[in-house]
Amino acid sequence: MKVGTVIQVRSFSEYLVKAPLEECDGYVAASSVPVGTYVSIKSAQGSIIGIVTGVQHDIKEEYLPFLSEEKREVFIPYVNDYRSSYLIIKGIGNVQDGKVFQSLSFAPVVNDVAEMMSRDSVRAFHMPNGKPSFSYYRKLSSGLDPAIMSAIIDRLAEAIPESRPMLAALKKYTERQA
Repeated sequence: MKVGTVIQVRSFSEYLVKAPLEECDGYVAASSVPVGTYVSIKSAQGSIIGIVTGVQHDIKEEYLPFLSEEKREVFIPYVNDYRSSYLIIKGIGNVQDGKVFQSLSFAPVVNDVAEMMSRDSVRAFHMPNGKPSFSYYRKLSSGLDPAIMSAIIDRLAEAIPESRPMLAALKKYTERQA
């Protein structure tokens, strides 16, 4: 199911995705996309795998008085579109030509579509050689709140049930880091 479209690439590994508040045109409602959800963003080079790490509703009000009406739409896409949510996606890897990489070699561009990953897709991404791999954990955990990391670990445990004991230990470790 589609989550939304990329409206901003903040960095090589962080993207802002516009998501509707209600289900429509094949898109799920933003409220149906919890933190920790794995997403795939289709791009010209392949897919970018990412995780929803936050939601944003924000209008940069301090700039509004200085912009003409037509400039507001160009520079502040949030002003006239208060009926949308913006999901913050953290990129964790790529899938290119059927090969899984738990590191980024390319990023999405504006208007690329983000879709929720199925359990099988999450499983395939984390078990490229038949063994569980969560190699992006250290890098990801250093920049995120432990509660968000716990949600990510929970979603992963749903996709790889045979790794639940290892993931439970990792979750406990993560929660102690708070």
